[in-house]
Amino acid sequence: MEDANRRVAEAFAKTGKTRLEQEMLNGQKLQGPATSAEVYHILKQKGLVDKFPLFVAVYQICFEGKPVQEMISCLQRHPEHL
Repeated sequence: MEDANRRVAEAFAKTGKTRLEQEMLNGQKLQGPATSAEVYHILKQKGLVDKFPLFVAVYQICFEGKPVQEMISCLQRHPEHL
């Protein structure tokens, strides 16, 4: 599954298509998006969202439509990296 995660993530970054699981994995689900949602909700409950920008960025890409290209600049602007 790790190779599948990498292939689908790479295709998403290149194409921006959102139905890649269905196209490339015959409907099998990736583990990353569901895990990112669980981590994000735990961070939010504990008031730690600001401390973990990478987890937040992954969640926003998966569930809020944030463009993948903005991920690096989001992380670079984070106060922990200034």
